[in-house]
Amino acid sequence: MKKLTRPKPTREKPPHYIREWRKFVGLSQEALGERLNMNKGSISRIETYETNYTQGTLEAVAYALGRNIEPIDLLAPPPSPDRPESELTAFLRKLKRREDQATALRILKAAFEKDGTNG
Repeated sequence: MKKLTRPKPTREKPPHYIREWRKFVGLSQEALGERLNMNKGSISRIETYETNYTQGTLEAVAYALGRNIEPIDLLAPPPSPDRPESELTAFLRKLKRREDQATALRILKAAFEKDGTNG
């Protein structure tokens, strides 16, 4: 089976980790699809970037995954024993309002894009 490579992030759409989070919470594509009223193929297309995702997609998936997962969490890998939650992720998670999380993310992006140190 061919291993999929994650596309490089762009300024428009950073990569997501929906597949990793789905596996982290122990759901199959079918189970996540049932929670989202989607079929397995639709979940697969989102996970493999065949379909573009939107903020609405991230919000719906985060809600369907449960466990207090926020949409912004899906833009970073889930924690693991050998990779605990990063300080940045922990900080963003503490921001309860999605608007505050989005503002913090915009500030970070702008800071790194401005001086060209994003790569």
